[in-house]
Amino acid sequence: MAYTPMTDTPSIIMSFVFGAIVCAGIAHFLYKRHAAALYLSNDTQSKHISELETKLTHQAEEFSSQLTAKTLEHMSELDRLARERRRLDEDHACEIKAKVREAETRAYKDGKRQAELRADEKGKAFSVIVRPFIRKIRDEGFLKKMNRLEIGYQYQLQINGIPCFAPHVVIEQHYEEKEVNQEVIERMTRLAIEAAKVAVAIQAGPAGAFIPIADSPVIEG
Repeated sequence: MAYTPMTDTPSIIMSFVFGAIVCAGIAHFLYKRHAAALYLSNDTQSKHISELETKLTHQAEEFSSQLTAKTLEHMSELDRLARERRRLDEDHACEIKAKVREAETRAYKDGKRQAELRADEKGKAFSVIVRPFIRKIRDEGFLKKMNRLEIGYQYQLQINGIPCFAPHVVIEQHYEEKEVNQEVIERMTRLAIEAAKVAVAIQAGPAGAFIPIADSPVIEG
C-alpha cells in the first residue's frame, strides 16, 4: 500500500488569508487612488463651473447694460423722429397757409382788376358828352329890336360813342344884345363853356374829370 502525504490545512488557510489581505490592500489602494482622482476631478469641475457662472453673470450684466443703452438710444431716436415729424407738419401747415393767403391775395387782386376792367368797359360803353349851348331869340318890339341870348350847356348820353335819347339843355344865364356878330358869339361861347365846366364839377364831382366838354357850341336860333 502506497503512502499518500496529507495536506497542511493551516498553511493553506494562512495562504488564502494572506492573499485576501493583499488583494484587499491593493483594492483599497486602488479605491483611494480612484477616489482621490475623482475628488481632484470634481474640484476642477467645480472651479470650472464657478468660473463659467461668474463669466455668465458678467455677460448677463453686460448684456443688460447694453440692452438698457440700446433701449434709451432707441427711445431718444423715436423722440427725435417725433419732433422732426411735428416740425415738418408745422412747416407744411405754414406753407399751406402761406399758399392760401397768396391765392386769396391773388384772387382779390384779380377780382379788383376785373371789376376795374368792367367799370372801364361800362364807362366806355356809357358816356356823356357836354357841349356849350347858345340860344338866340329875336325880340321884335315896338320901340326897339333886341336879341335875347340864353347860354348854358347841353349834355347827351352816348352808348359806344353813339348818341342815345334826346339831348338835354340847361340854361344858366340870359343876355340881351342889339347885334349878334361873331365877336358876341365867341364871348357867349366862352361863357357857356365856363358854365358847363362849373356844372360838371358840381354835379359829377371827381368823376367830372372824365366827362369831355366840347369846344364848339351848339347854337340854336
